[in-house]
Amino acid sequence: MANQRLFITEDSQEGNVGSSMSTTYSFDNGTLTLFWKGKTVLVQPAKVGDAYLVECNGDIPKIMSLALPHGNEEKAMWLCGFNKYCRALSHEKYEEILAKNRVARNWWNYREYTRSGDGWVVTLCNRPDFGGVHHVVAYIEKGTSKATLKEFLEGYLQLRWFYFPKPFVQKVLPLP
Repeated sequence: MANQRLFITEDSQEGNVGSSMSTTYSFDNGTLTLFWKGKTVLVQPAKVGDAYLVECNGDIPKIMSLALPHGNEEKAMWLCGFNKYCRALSHEKYEEILAKNRVARNWWNYREYTRSGDGWVVTLCNRPDFGGVHHVVAYIEKGTSKATLKEFLEGYLQLRWFYFPKPFVQKVLPLP
């Protein structure tokens, strides 16, 4: 029925797995325990910063590590919420995706918000119909340094927040 994300963010925590009402978990002293309808279905070692995908489909849930994009550039853009169709690894591809999205999102009072630096650009736009912000396109030059990745993340954070917990972000993309 639903795939839920589970993030280990503190040394000791417990709660429901996503929005599931029958699947819960606890994490204490490096051990993750998964419960389904009050019965223990999984016990495994885990660490703060780990992330899992839990398949909750009406039967005993299955758990697996969250799959991540390859390459630090792709990971940084993914952590900021850009799907694979909104991520560019060249400035030409950035311009192409931006032009395509401008046509597709040509709604009343359209406004873009952009931050850029040497080897990176991030563009978001308003969503007056939903009262929020939409991810348009992000670009990070392939093979960029960790300092540039950090600058990209700081530029993004001027516009929006991370969807992922900080311990997970720091584990996936350790930056100076």
